[in-house]
This record gives sequence, structure tokens and C-alpha cells, in this order.
Amino acid sequence: AADAFGLPLYRYLGGVNARVVSGFDADLDQFIFHFRDGEIFINDLKLLASGMFGMPEEGYDMDLTFKAPGSSFSEVLSLVPAIYAKDFNKIKTSGSFSLAGHVKGRYSETEMPAFSLKLEVRDGRFQYPDLPSAVENVALNLTIANPDGVPDHTLIDLARLHLEMAGAPLDASLVLKTPVSDPTLKASLKTRLDLAAVQTFYPLEGMKLSGKVDADLSLDGRMSSVEQGRYEEFKASGALIMNNIAYEAEGTPPVRIASGTFAFSPSQL
Repeated sequence: AADAFGLPLYRYLGGVNARVVSGFDADLDQFIFHFRDGEIFINDLKLLASGMFGMPEEGYDMDLTFKAPGSSFSEVLSLVPAIYAKDFNKIKTSGSFSLAGHVKGRYSETEMPAFSLKLEVRDGRFQYPDLPSAVENVALNLTIANPDGVPDHTLIDLARLHLEMAGAPLDASLVLKTPVSDPTLKASLKTRLDLAAVQTFYPLEGMKLSGKVDADLSLDGRMSSVEQGRYEEFKASGALIMNNIAYEAEGTPPVRIASGTFAFSPSQL
């Protein structure tokens, strides 16, 4: 039963370490599995799931609610592949999080279930023990929801993302609606980062990185306004500026960008 559920979950998550370890009643005639606070692990993140999971001839039927019983920031940090792959058990972390959601309906080649996910991170911090700097003051407030399984009714609301990398702040937000028929978005990004400082908080093995990135931009409008030339209906402002970017890695040609500017306006990037 665990293998039957774990395989599609593993494929859906793109090959992360996902497993189901307990909490099943199985009707093998109908291939329907009922959860009673079943434990699901995705890397170090533990979820408690209740409900049912069925395997009809086509697709998968689901009616599940889930939540994270833990609150340690390290659990949600383990979902970041680049961090989980590098000495994750040695990283010093602090902070808390909460996560809950549901999935209800059929998943198949032509159908998608209704779902919701709410994730909040508070006062997150992590530091590799051999490096002098940390990523700290991590705050995140994210809601992803679809009320009826219609892909175009999906809402992504990243109300806030804030973190400080070796003291350099990054702030971002995003609201995305009607992603299929006419993507409607409101987004912002602001940061000023010295790329040479990355090696002080993240191990860059066999890699050299330097240069400065300065971003302060915002977007607000519908993609149809841009595609149909009604630029006055789409708000876009700010710029992404790069100076003296240099990237070197073993086995790849070096990259150099002396300077570069992406200026954002309604009519052009």
C-alpha cells in the first residue's frame, strides 16, 4: 500500500525523498486506501495526512487533509534541493514554520483535483558551520489554492518573502491569477547583492562567483494587455542592474558580464 501511494507522489515531486510509513486501511479489491493520521515524509519534512487515496482504472482519487505537526524551520528548509544536497545535517538552523492543506478530486492526464496549501515561515535562519555568514530573518507567507480542480482557477499568493543573505536583504511578492486563460500578476522584487559574498554563507565547491546585482522592480497587470498592445493597462517599472559579473566553474566556460541593465516598462523589457 505504501509503495502504491509513494510511487505517484515520488513522480509528482520530481524525485525528492518521499515516503509513507504508517496509518493505512486498505481495500485491495477497490484499491482504496484510508488514512488515519498517516505519516508522510518529504526529505526531513513530516506531514500527517488523513482521508483516502484511490486507484481507479484511470488516474488517482484523493480526499486528503494534511498538516505539519512540527514547527522547526529545518524541516521546511530540507525541501530546497541545493541546500538538502550539501551537508544538510551539519547546518545550524533556528526559526519556525506552519504548513497545512488539502487535496480533493481526481488526478489524471485530463483532470486535476482541488487543493490548497498554506505555508508560513517565521524568523528563519541557517548557517553552515564552516562559513562565517548566515541567511537570516527569513519570513515567508504563501498560499496556493484551487477550489474546483479547474487549472485556470489556481491562485498563487506569495504575500511576503524576506531574507537577508550575509546582511544583504531580499524582498519579493507575487500574486498570480487565471494562469491559463490570461495570466494576471502583481509582483515585486528588491535586492542588492554582492555575489562575492555568496561563498560566505553557501559552499561554492569548484566555483567562483563575483559581481553585484541591484534589483528594484514591480509588475502589475494582465498578459493580454501586453500581447494586444494595450501597454497603458500594464504597470511595469524599475530595473535589474548587473556590474562586473564573473562566474567560473569546473568543466564549463567562464562567464563575464561587465555591465547589464534590464529596464522594465509597459511596452518593453
